Amino acid sequence: MGFRSQQKIDLSRNNEPRILICRLRHLGDVIVSTPLIDAIRSAFPNAHISYLTEEKFAPILKNNPALDEIIAVKTIRVPFESRRQAFKRQLSLISRLRDQNFDIVIDLFGSYRSALYTFLSGANVRICGNPKVKRIFYTHFQKNVLPQESIVLRYLKSLHFLGIEPNKQKPHIFLTRDEKDFAFNYLRSKGLDPHQPIIGLHPGATWPTKIWDYTNYSQLAQKLSREGFQVFVTCRPGEEHITRKIAGGWIGPVIIGDVLPVRQLAAVIRHFLIHVSNDCGVMHLSAAVGTSTFGIFGPSEPKVWFPYAQSDGHKAFWKEIDCRPCFTKECAKGTGACMVAIDYMNVFNEIIARIKQYRESNDPHLLGES
Repeated sequence: MGFRSQQKIDLSRNNEPRILICRLRHLGDVIVSTPLIDAIRSAFPNAHISYLTEEKFAPILKNNPALDEIIAVKTIRVPFESRRQAFKRQLSLISRLRDQNFDIVIDLFGSYRSALYTFLSGANVRICGNPKVKRIFYTHFQKNVLPQESIVLRYLKSLHFLGIEPNKQKPHIFLTRDEKDFAFNYLRSKGLDPHQPIIGLHPGATWPTKIWDYTNYSQLAQKLSREGFQVFVTCRPGEEHITRKIAGGWIGPVIIGDVLPVRQLAAVIRHFLIHVSNDCGVMHLSAAVGTSTFGIFGPSEPKVWFPYAQSDGHKAFWKEIDCRPCFTKECAKGTGACMVAIDYMNVFNEIIARIKQYRESNDPHLLGES
């Protein structure tokens, strides 16, 4: 359902297809595309699989055994770069893509830039799940998307024409032993015991409308601290002002994390028993390393953007009000009502219930891995 009437692509005579996946941004979107990488590798074990993404998101794909190549691109002009230099850089990328002789390009972004890269790659088969631009850039595309369909499933449905049907797979990243060791020692340097439960909080987000007020995180931290739990606040670049507010309103030990490279941050989050996060890339990073993740949702749809099972320890929090989901960066009412409606006590009670459940089941994740 949803694809225009075209035949599936016959790869029976090509057991080593050259395939390019394109998802330029953002952090969470790249993470939730990892099941698609696995599905392609499983269907075509001899394929050459490349992934095109922005330079700052490329590290998240590092060490993925299903990928042969990561092509990192700068999509914005670098400091002191002239327009001519920026243009030449784009031409160099397009030349590199054409030299690869890709058979298939799967564009998961569908923007003008990614559509142009896809079209100029020279691939005979150009697939897009839900293009935002003219469909002439593609040979195959999905017409309609179910409004509450998981983003992972949406991406996997892009493989329909390759004869690959969606199956249950989880987003994931691959950390090295050194990265895990760094996280263990880093937490100890902050005065935490990685062998005891740590509750993580992430109060930042890219969209202002997705930010649960810092007072909720501050009060949540205070209650958890009083219960004897270690609490650690994670931070991404540009979010330092939020963590400073939490530190100022927190009565008790304040353990605020540094702004770490994304892979080091992932390794740190892996030690958390539970991580409470706004709907952002860090939320997906948390789930991808296997940490029980509690997502706070406002203007977006958790049925789409929280593709994580409660049976795996994950849970989304949101309140149904008449204006959500609105998918906007500015609240039309000016009140942020969907976020205000979420009571921090509900999150706290769920954390306590989940910890009790872990203890009763002797779940090994209760103690951080070294």
